[in-house]
Amino acid sequence: MFHGATVSAVEAEVARSVRDVVHGSRVTAVEPGRLVLDAGSHAVPPGTLAVDCTAAGLGRNLGVVQPVFSPGRIALQTVRQYQPTFSAALIGQLEAAVDPAERAALTRVAPMTDSVSDWVAGQLATTANQAAWASHPVVRDWLAGCRLDLASTWAAAGVDRAARRAAIGAFQELVGPAVANLARLLSPSPTLSEAVR
Repeated sequence: MFHGATVSAVEAEVARSVRDVVHGSRVTAVEPGRLVLDAGSHAVPPGTLAVDCTAAGLGRNLGVVQPVFSPGRIALQTVRQYQPTFSAALIGQLEAAVDPAERAALTRVAPMTDSVSDWVAGQLATTANQAAWASHPVVRDWLAGCRLDLASTWAAAGVDRAARRAAIGAFQELVGPAVANLARLLSPSPTLSEAVR
């Protein structure tokens, strides 16, 4: 499962200090003094804290796709994969500054993921939204000053203008073939599991 978890450098260093790692089996239960696994059990010291890192933090959004804007209702959902804060800010901007008739085309849902095919579908929605935002003057202007948008923060971070242009040019050159490959991965043949091997 991939739920878009993030980790800081300090957190990664602490995680690397863990030495008692169990591989090759799934935990089916946590009991005092042991982890019950698919294949046997593993003893743990009394008082051990077990953390389920496979849990869906945004489980209610997992696989949920409903219109963001409907009459009298806004359903907050991710419209850029793994960026709920950015998505909420953009939805607020659309509500405040964009004609209701245009909003649906700017808010394809990129729901939280639980499988490889979920990730592919979310990337397709994110890429389609990104293209729509770039071509909409109100959204494009808002993005230019949005601290939650990576491309906009490059300028504030002092990234060289030529390097920025080169990175954006490379992205624009590769996005078409990437989208075609993503769509191919979601098509019935070849199956996604075969295509990613």
